[in-house]
Amino acid sequence: RHWFVADGTNNEIKIVSQKTRKIIGTVGRSGRNAGDFHVLHNIAIDSHGNLYTSEVDSGKRVQKFTLTK
Repeated sequence: RHWFVADGTNNEIKIVSQKTRKIIGTVGRSGRNAGDFHVLHNIAIDSHGNLYTSEVDSGKRVQKFTLTK
């Protein structure tokens, strides 16, 4: 139902409706704490719906976001 797009410029993930192709929300913000991003680079989703992100530059970390219903 949704696409997740890594926006490294604004350090957030945009949630886009596949049907309307409009941004319906965002996740994250610029920062170095859990849930924040510093030079967001890649995202991936596993078969359980969990979202993984990676950062470059001095961030150099991977974060996992667990799907909750």
